[in-house]
Amino acid sequence: MHSVSTIADKEMRTLEGTIVRIQESEYGIRLTLNDIVAQGREFEDRILVRVPLFSESRLGERVSIDCALKRPEPFEGFAYDRYLAAKDIQATCSTREVPFVLEDERGIWMFFLRTVYGINRFSIAMIDRVFPDPHAQLLAGLLLGDDAFSEGWSERFLRTGTSHIVAASGSNVALVVMLVLGGMFRAGISRKYATAFALFGILCFVFLAGAESAVTRAGIMASFVVISRVLGRASSVRNVLLCTVCIMLFDEPRILRDDIGFQLSVLSTIGLIFWANTFIEYVSFVPERFGLREGFATTLAATLATLPVTLFSMGQISFVGPLANLLVLPLLPLAMGLGTLATVVGMVHGEIGRWIAFPAWWILDTILMILRELSSLFFVYMEVVS
Repeated sequence: MHSVSTIADKEMRTLEGTIVRIQESEYGIRLTLNDIVAQGREFEDRILVRVPLFSESRLGERVSIDCALKRPEPFEGFAYDRYLAAKDIQATCSTREVPFVLEDERGIWMFFLRTVYGINRFSIAMIDRVFPDPHAQLLAGLLLGDDAFSEGWSERFLRTGTSHIVAASGSNVALVVMLVLGGMFRAGISRKYATAFALFGILCFVFLAGAESAVTRAGIMASFVVISRVLGRASSVRNVLLCTVCIMLFDEPRILRDDIGFQLSVLSTIGLIFWANTFIEYVSFVPERFGLREGFATTLAATLATLPVTLFSMGQISFVGPLANLLVLPLLPLAMGLGTLATVVGMVHGEIGRWIAFPAWWILDTILMILRELSSLFFVYMEVVS
């Protein structure tokens, strides 16, 4: 078969493809299509199609669209073309028409994928029902890795070095899980039950966040951190981590160069496994109460481990990142726990859920206030010219 990039010449064509991924945002819906057919020929690779917000597409549907394919190009120093290529996406297009459904794929696996996606969208809708914006957006990012922030808030997360807390990243999940584990250990809960609870929580996160490759990878990386914390033997986990990374690269070698998420997940996990405990000894000036010292040490470990990728790929550095994370990270487990409780109650009764949501709203509001104030300082952020 030919690569779909061979027909990415901006000429209007009728295309057929199967929907394998759906991403929603305030600007529209993006569909990833596989098994492309155009002009009676089959093409390999995938395409990314932007469709109107009112489109009601489902995973597994075979659809027909009229659009002009074009090759993705880099912008603002970001290698967007290589980023998409690592996901097998070789062309993009936009259409103002709703895709025409040709057939609907059925089967146990597709039913499972649709169920997971449906739970994800339902959960976000319930969060929006109980919490106002931007608090709902923050909670959805913490719980599900959903990125629906405005450009203003995205810039604040960027300037304070806290973008990882609202992304489906291994470092985000691992940091929160390590804080929760530390609290459970101090409460006298056995390591066996605490570890089982943490791993089960990671599994739930992976499925609720859509069980896509990036989220699954984040869950795997976070699981390594939990296991290393319990075993206390970094050398054993190192071998497992190395084997897993090799398997990922064997399946898709391009992610090593082009997938920033993969790079950040691996490096942050390495930092958390090998440096976090050592850094705790050097940050004795930070109080232990509420897990502040452990949170600061783990944040510092993950930040330093990912610094080369952050500078080279993103061209940016936040000088208040460690401080912002020190203030914010201890609040995340409480925000996630209380937010989940309020959301579950809100599913049954919206008004009661909104009343119960007040403690979680206050914590979320505190996090947003910290980020808003720190990001307003003129010296907190610097762009690095590569």
